[in-house]
Amino acid sequence: RLLDATQAAMAFYDPVRDRSGQIVDFRFTMANWATLDTLGLSADALYGRTITELNPPLRHSPDFAQYVAVVETGQSVVME
Repeated sequence: RLLDATQAAMAFYDPVRDRSGQIVDFRFTMANWATLDTLGLSADALYGRTITELNPPLRHSPDFAQYVAVVETGQSVVME
């Protein structure tokens, strides 16, 4: 309920790692209605998919590197 109380799109992810332990993607685990509406997907259609599945260019973007840094360092980042 807390997630759906905001109008901003918010989602939670689990990191996906390769055999060497490097983060290579992020899997959707939870999202609010604003995220689902923006993506045009139901929760069932979204959960379990990865962010690069839905947005392949993201993998080589600065945003992806920031996601990885948050997981590896534990330091939060505010992004708009």
